[in-house]
Amino acid sequence: VTGAITYDELLKTSPSAIARVIAILRQHPQYDSRWKPQLSGTNQQDQERLLFMLAARWPDDIRGDKAFDHPMWHYIDYPYKPPGQPASVPSPAPDEENIVAAFKQNVAVIQGAAHDDQKAIALCWIFHLMGDSHQPLHTVSLFTTQFPDGDRGGNLFYIRPDPSSSATQNLHAYWDNILL
Repeated sequence: VTGAITYDELLKTSPSAIARVIAILRQHPQYDSRWKPQLSGTNQQDQERLLFMLAARWPDDIRGDKAFDHPMWHYIDYPYKPPGQPASVPSPAPDEENIVAAFKQNVAVIQGAAHDDQKAIALCWIFHLMGDSHQPLHTVSLFTTQFPDGDRGGNLFYIRPDPSSSATQNLHAYWDNILL
């Protein structure tokens, strides 16, 4: 979604920027192997929009890839400790490696003298992190007596989305998939 929104906004406000972004994304180390096959058979504007969308998804697509994955870049765990929790429940500061630091780092790559292949990777992360930052459970972790080490952004907090079913799902996954 963030890739499509970015493309659509640039098309309205700065169409010349689209050509530069496309040129950079075509230098991505995985452009030929991962994206080019998916782009064939559509008109140019659809290809460009789809490329933005694929780039924004890429950080999730490469999870576990030792060369590119940065699991801690997807979130920041600002602590939320509800009123009434005892002093024994900690509320630690977020880890230094987080979505905020990653965003700043990738913007610096874009603004710096890096080669376009590195800028392409940074653009993917920027597109992606903009989406992740709008998901509330990518920004907070609940600290209570039940979750003294935090609920990992809702990953340890289970809900029953359908009251008529006994099936549960972690709150984070439920929120992530609600758009779909």
